[in-house]
Amino acid sequence: MMRETVIWSYTVIAGILLVWVAWQCYANFTEMDSIRKETENLENHYYNLEKTLENLTVKRDILLTELSDVESKVNNTKEKLQHLQDKINKLRSRDKYMLHDPSYAEAVEFIGRDKTDGNEYVENEYVCTHFARDVNNHAESEGIRCGFVIINLTGNANHAIIAFNTTDRGLVFLNPRPMKG
Repeated sequence: MMRETVIWSYTVIAGILLVWVAWQCYANFTEMDSIRKETENLENHYYNLEKTLENLTVKRDILLTELSDVESKVNNTKEKLQHLQDKINKLRSRDKYMLHDPSYAEAVEFIGRDKTDGNEYVENEYVCTHFARDVNNHAESEGIRCGFVIINLTGNANHAIIAFNTTDRGLVFLNPRPMKG
């Protein structure tokens, strides 16, 4: 009887140990499965973060290129504005632009380059005075002294031309556009 009690006790203890070991194995496997799933989730999250980083890097490079273009345009605009500001300051100071009398060849070369004669003559809107004014302004913008001349014709008619005081041929009168008529 004692022997049966000891065997029964050992059997109960072995059964309890077996249940406890099985429970621990189940708990470990469940925890391992949970860790495996969490690892997969973290790997997917890491992969998504890598892709996001790649996309952001491409967008950053595009933005840096666009920023460089904008900076270049801003710098060009600043230079143009500074040039205009210098012109405005010069005009406000009432100083004359530094103009020079051209040589005859320089005057002829300027007239050949100037495109004012391609403008259309429009009666009472864009006439000889406008042509002469525009050529005069273009010459002065290039630092060439140019005169604006009004010729009084008979019968209360006038005509505008330009003049250059050339360094080698003296005063030279030019018609920036043939007379209408």
